[in-house]
Amino acid sequence: MGELRKIAFSKGSDHSPTHLKGSPDVIPIKKAFRFLNFWIKHPTFKSVVRENWKVDFSGDPFYMFNQKLKKLKRALSGWSKSTYGDIFQKIASLEEVVLVHEDEFERNPTVQSRQRLQKVQADLIKYLALEEEFWKQKAGMNWFQDGDRNTKFFHAQVNGRRKRLQLKRIQNSEGIWLEDSTEIAEEAVEFFQKQFQEDTVPTDFRILEHVPSMVDSSQNAKLIQQPTEQEIKLAVMGLNGDSAGGPDGFTGAFFQSC
Repeated sequence: MGELRKIAFSKGSDHSPTHLKGSPDVIPIKKAFRFLNFWIKHPTFKSVVRENWKVDFSGDPFYMFNQKLKKLKRALSGWSKSTYGDIFQKIASLEEVVLVHEDEFERNPTVQSRQRLQKVQADLIKYLALEEEFWKQKAGMNWFQDGDRNTKFFHAQVNGRRKRLQLKRIQNSEGIWLEDSTEIAEEAVEFFQKQFQEDTVPTDFRILEHVPSMVDSSQNAKLIQQPTEQEIKLAVMGLNGDSAGGPDGFTGAFFQSC
């Protein structure tokens, strides 16, 4: 994303030239899986899901469901690389190809050269649309309506959110400010380890006798009964399509489409 780009195609990318300087001190972070909603529109998407969902695992239903999602992650990641490749790199390459064909058409305005130019322009438009969908999903702006290309705006929203969520320093239990990334990570792990463990296990639960009962047996029976298929479907269709409900990275749009 940091390379200099120039494009003569009037409906092309809205990227501005950027100069990036990489820091050798920054430890590379492995990116978590993120389902991209534009995958759904590809004609082979559903077949990839079906093929990798049929594998049986032994265990309780929640474990099997989780294992199927894990298997599907690997399959979709490989499928995306072979189907779409790196869309940002593809756009950069297509922009150069468009320029070449534009020059060729200006020098030799034949029907064949026009057709070749229109073909690469159509390919570029397709990948630009994918890029916009990518940034729109990452921006998480559900209120924004489709219209003119807004890639630059969505990108700015994502970068702004990253800056707001970035931790520059934290204070440890002794009140000392930590700014080193390794020290911050170690302190975070230590804090939550202490937060979720007990030195002693309670054995006296008589205090529960003083908690009033707010639910009778008939109400409790309704609360613990299995949900119906219609209730499950309504819950799935009510999910936010652009947001992942958990760390697995699958958005609501995935479950709604599959």
